Amino acid sequence: MTPHKFYHQTSFNSHYVISPDESTLDISHELRTPLTVIQGALDLLGSGRLGPLSDRGQRMVHLAASNVERLIRLTTVLEQVSEGVISLSTEELGRLRLERDLMLALPHRQLGLQYQPIVTLGSGKITGFEVLARWHHPTLGMVPPTQFIPLAEASGSIIDIGAWVIREACQQLQLWRQEFPEQFNHLTISVNLSCLQVACADLPQQIEQILTETGLSAQSLKLEITESSIMSNTDVIELVLSQLQVLGVQLYICLLY
Repeated sequence: MTPHKFYHQTSFNSHYVISPDESTLDISHELRTPLTVIQGALDLLGSGRLGPLSDRGQRMVHLAASNVERLIRLTTVLEQVSEGVISLSTEELGRLRLERDLMLALPHRQLGLQYQPIVTLGSGKITGFEVLARWHHPTLGMVPPTQFIPLAEASGSIIDIGAWVIREACQQLQLWRQEFPEQFNHLTISVNLSCLQVACADLPQQIEQILTETGLSAQSLKLEITESSIMSNTDVIELVLSQLQVLGVQLYICLLY
């Protein structure tokens, strides 16, 4: 029988009104020109017309471009003045606040993991665990991954968060195996990868280092990748996936219907 998994998600909706003053508009106008120039320079770097970049250089350009886009979105909001007020939905306002707060979540130890059992329906046996990231916001409480994962992907912080998730998950399964060898030696740990992680050429080396440091076998780690993640930048992704297969990690492609 195929193992089954179950999910829960939440959403919110409302509106806020913010009243900007003249100084706020001045700030937005001062931001617009330099941000546009920086965005153009990053586009030029990313295009390769100034020479090839290393994998780390490409990742840094992507992170910088994502944050410039975030600042440009904020500048646009400040400029959208109609009769002296800016009307923002809860979703729009919450996104701006969460983007700001998410940058501090990892260094401030606000992120945690939950381990969802994967059960074979025929036998009822647990075959492994799927890792679910959780963000305990200091004022909002638990923020579900359906809210903060897209923000992390947009800002590029998903690279660091994703690496932390893999490391913590591998370490936890290895600790369970050491404490309860009979119950946990045959179990696996499943981690979802974002499209940005799959496109990182150094992902196999990163995972190999994590496995070495935690002592977990490669066969015990399952990496789940959505079909859409492998549809772009195919040369890099094919190389990454082939290296992960050589490493011995189990790969699963989740098809979208």
